[in-house]
Amino acid sequence: MTSLIFAILLSISVPVHDSARPFDPRGYYLISPDYRACISPLCGGWWVSLANREKLRCSDRSEQEQCYAASIEPTSPSSDVTLVRGRLQPRDYGDFGVLGQLYQRQLFASSPSSSIDGGYYAVKNNGVVCITFPCFTYTEYELNSRSVQHLTGVDLSQIEDPDLVDRATSTLGSGSYLIVKGSHKSETKADVQEVVLVVSQVFFPTN
Repeated sequence: MTSLIFAILLSISVPVHDSARPFDPRGYYLISPDYRACISPLCGGWWVSLANREKLRCSDRSEQEQCYAASIEPTSPSSDVTLVRGRLQPRDYGDFGVLGQLYQRQLFASSPSSSIDGGYYAVKNNGVVCITFPCFTYTEYELNSRSVQHLTGVDLSQIEDPDLVDRATSTLGSGSYLIVKGSHKSETKADVQEVVLVVSQVFFPTN
């Protein structure tokens, strides 16, 4: 009887500090400066695409891989910002017509990327503590998607800056959401499939 009880206990996963605050994956845009040489606001703004999505709707209502935004409001981002949480909307620029405007709620500065491949995710330590292995300790939310999955690990070894690794580790340890770019690595152990997110880029809020 004692051995049976011990075996049952070994299979238990106990949530200890999972935050009740839900994560909203909508409205995450990748941005890059527009270097075309023509009159503003027709040039000199930003190219905008939806993270993890092939196309988005532009101000002219067409579906494109990326859209032009004449400005990012209420404050323009610094050069190290490559990810924005917000809403792309049309704005009337008078004689120049209707152009896109990205209204930002949050700006994210990024680390250098170690890979051109991978998706964009928010990941957090879900507070599950196991007394067996593998343990699905992390929850992953795909940006601009309803996809949610649990992970056995988050691999930060491809991030070269140790300060960024420390900051990312601290973010995960606090139970906060960490925005990353990465790909998945799976391995079956003890008849259970481990799923690890291998991170190639991290993003931290600047506002």
